[in-house]
Amino acid sequence: MSLVSQSKRAFADCHLALAQDLVRQDDVIDELNRECFHLVLEIGVDPDTREWAMTMLLAARAIERIGDNAVDIGEQVAFVVTGLFREFEDASHPGRLLPSID
Repeated sequence: MSLVSQSKRAFADCHLALAQDLVRQDDVIDELNRECFHLVLEIGVDPDTREWAMTMLLAARAIERIGDNAVDIGEQVAFVVTGLFREFEDASHPGRLLPSID
């Protein structure tokens, strides 16, 4: 299931487990965004190739933000379901999950 579809379903069904799983999918997107960044650093000196690489990097960043927004939706679902607001992931330490709300 795509990240966007899953966030919509978690929201519509107030499904806590689906909401919490969004972090896992977002982590994959974050890693791909980092890989794109490193590839752009190594792209070379040809102006046309560099322009193409920068456009791809901007696209990767936009997709990464979609993942972040999906996680935010999941956090709001968790709030609706549990009455407690908390972030799923420690923003100051990406990749570090916070304890589950079950």
